[in-house]
Amino acid sequence: MKKKKIIIISIIVCLFLIGIVVYLAFTKKDKNTMLTILDKQWIESHKNNLIDIEIETDVPIFNYNGQGVLFEFLADFEKNIGLEFNKIPKKNNDEKKYSFSIVDKASKDDLVVYTDNYVIVSLKQKKYSSLSEINNLTIGVLKDTLENSDK
Repeated sequence: MKKKKIIIISIIVCLFLIGIVVYLAFTKKDKNTMLTILDKQWIESHKNNLIDIEIETDVPIFNYNGQGVLFEFLADFEKNIGLEFNKIPKKNNDEKKYSFSIVDKASKDDLVVYTDNYVIVSLKQKKYSSLSEINNLTIGVLKDTLENSDK
């Protein structure tokens, strides 16, 4: 009876370890492209397709009059990855599979392209990862920043 339990436990442990190895192999990111094997397979199977992608219009810096960060990102992505996008101005009430939009909070289905980052400079070498960690700190801003905030 004990031998059967040991054999069953050994088999379960082996299957678990094999599962971890397979998972790590498929989700390991390439150091040059930061793409996984699954990402590369998807790209390879869609290289000959023109992919419709909606871009929210008239958002300064991100997309304004057909120029901006999103268009530059897509151009670099097309050049480096090899996909081709049909860039469509985003219209209300249209539902497309792929689109770019600016949101305050991403949902679990969103692919985050850019997140704002802020830096706190202090004499102490401490890293803050969330706003709750700086709850009781006194934070100041540079005088030049305050002068430019009215513009």
